[in-house]
Amino acid sequence: MGVGETSQTCETSAEGADTAAQPAPGGFWAYLRPALFPHRTSESNAPWRGLVGQIVLVAMGLLFYLGVRAFTQGAESLAFDNARRLLEWEHELGIAWEQRAQNLILDSQTWIDFWNVVYVWGYWTVLIGSLAGLYRFSRKHYVMLRNALFVSGGIGLVIFAFFPVAPPRFLDGFTDTVSDASRSSLIGHPSGLINKFAAMPSFHVGWLVIVGVVLAQASPWIVLKIAAVVPALLMALAVVFTGNHFIVDAIAGSAVSLLGLYIAHRIMKRVERDAADETSRRVACT
Repeated sequence: MGVGETSQTCETSAEGADTAAQPAPGGFWAYLRPALFPHRTSESNAPWRGLVGQIVLVAMGLLFYLGVRAFTQGAESLAFDNARRLLEWEHELGIAWEQRAQNLILDSQTWIDFWNVVYVWGYWTVLIGSLAGLYRFSRKHYVMLRNALFVSGGIGLVIFAFFPVAPPRFLDGFTDTVSDASRSSLIGHPSGLINKFAAMPSFHVGWLVIVGVVLAQASPWIVLKIAAVVPALLMALAVVFTGNHFIVDAIAGSAVSLLGLYIAHRIMKRVERDAADETSRRVACT
C-alpha cells in the first residue's frame, strides 16, 4: 500500500471514528458522557454539569437498588428457614459466634449505643463521603467504585429475590439493639425502604470493604491507606453486635462486593485500552 493509500485509509477511518464517537453537539450524549466517564472529561469542561450528572446517576442507582430490594420480599417462612440453615451451617463450621458477641455488650448501654451509632451512621455517611471525595480528587477511582457498587448491587438483588434470609434479630435468642435500644431505628431500619429478609449478602460490610480497597489504592499516604479499612472492620463487628447479620452474611457481602470491584476494574481497563488504541491510531495517522 502506498503512502497516498495509507493517508486515505487514515482519513476514512478517522472520519468514521469521529462520526461514531462524537454525536451532534447538544445531543443527549453530550450530557450523558460526562456522567458515565467523568475521569475522561476535562476539569474545565462544565465541571458543574458533570457533578450534577453524577448526583443524578448515583441517586437513580441507589433509588433503583432500594426500590427493587424493597419489592423483592421473599416468602417469610422461606426466609426464616434459610436463616436457621445458615445458623446451623455456622455451628458446623464453628463460627456461630453471634449470640456470644451480643452477650458481651447487652449489659452495657454505652457499648450498645456505640455499636448502634456505627451501624446506623457509619454506612451511608462513609459511602457517600467516599464517593464525593473520590469524585473531587480521583475521578478514575470514583468511576471504579461507582461501577463496583452498581455491579455488586445488581448481583445482590438477584440473591435477595431467590435466597431470602431473615436477620438474626428476628430469631429467638437474639436482640435487635437498633430498634429496641436506639432512637435511630427509623434510619437503621426504614420500613418503606428495606427488604427485611435481605440479610444475605451484607452490603453494610461488603460495600465498605470495597470503599476501603479503592480509597487505599487512591491515597498516596500510608496513614490514609490504613485508615481506609477501619470503617469496614467496625461495620463487620457492628452488624453482628446489633443482630442485623450473620457472620456468613458479612463474608458473602464482601465476596460479592469484591467480585463487583473486579468486574468494574476489567471494565475500566477495557475503556482505557480502547482510548489508548484510538490515541495511537490518531497519532499514526497524523
